[in-house]
Amino acid sequence: MTSQKRWMARLWASILVLIWAVGLRDAILGGLWPGYVRHPYERPYPTEPVLITCLIITTESALLFAILWPFDFSKRRTPVALAVFVPLLMADYFFVSGWTDQAGYAYSNGFFLMLAVGFLIVASLFRIILFFWRPCNKSTTVPNITSST
Repeated sequence: MTSQKRWMARLWASILVLIWAVGLRDAILGGLWPGYVRHPYERPYPTEPVLITCLIITTESALLFAILWPFDFSKRRTPVALAVFVPLLMADYFFVSGWTDQAGYAYSNGFFLMLAVGFLIVASLFRIILFFWRPCNKSTTVPNITSST
């Protein structure tokens, strides 16, 4: 692996760790907001549901790392990750995050999945741009066809 590829792999891995940390931060701070109907001072901090949400986000991050592991973004890894995480995002939206008046941590997994899918879309577009933006070799250039008679 060349140093440029190694640098890009570290950059993508760092971005994934940052997305994971933002998802955990949102879940922990979401526990402070109990919803629109309930008063925030009427009940204690929901430690167990927040920890479960953090565990779900961590598991999904580990799955994303397992799919993208060498971080070379080959033409097969990002579509597989999108095929796994887009249905997860849709299921989370329709069954969990789409409901209104929930505690703040209930929306954290959907927020994390939106960030992860956005990252995968950007990574896929980056891969497509790199594929079409390769410099051509001089041996593959089109020869001059003008006649010299």
